[in-house]
Amino acid sequence: NTYFIRVYDFGAGTPGSTDFEICVSDLPNVIDITDGSASVCSGLFYDSGIGSDYLNNESYVFTLSPGVAGNLVGVQFNTFQLESGFDFLYVYDGTSLNAPLIGGFTGSNSPGVITATNPAGALTFYFTSDFSVPNPGWNANIFCVSPNAAPSCPGVYAPANHSTGVCVFPDLH
Repeated sequence: NTYFIRVYDFGAGTPGSTDFEICVSDLPNVIDITDGSASVCSGLFYDSGIGSDYLNNESYVFTLSPGVAGNLVGVQFNTFQLESGFDFLYVYDGTSLNAPLIGGFTGSNSPGVITATNPAGALTFYFTSDFSVPNPGWNANIFCVSPNAAPSCPGVYAPANHSTGVCVFPDLH
């Protein structure tokens, strides 16, 4: 797409005598859990509120696949706040809810960094909220890694055998 910007100088003085800058950059893919699925290697993954509170009585399944064949998709949660004990985000290592469960997360118990370990390289998310007290939800960076690359984790793996690909951070505040 091509966009045009027109600038008018309605101030006092000689027209065009004021310097200014325009910065243009690509916006990241913005994906929310209501999209159902996506195949990408970058972008931002949100709850349904996309920066605002999610709604009551939500139930969504979302599958995130790598945008590059043969890679593994991952997410790094930047913020995470659900109604503790009532609203949950479940993460599965695969393309469906039948895949192995990586974990269920509620309250401010952030998933941290999660990377797929299955042959499809995909993660599936199931979010459910109850009938009251919506919260800000989450936002996470999406990334892809080569399955042959050594895992990097700035936190501590849990469990110690590295089998789940989950990084646990002592404090994300």
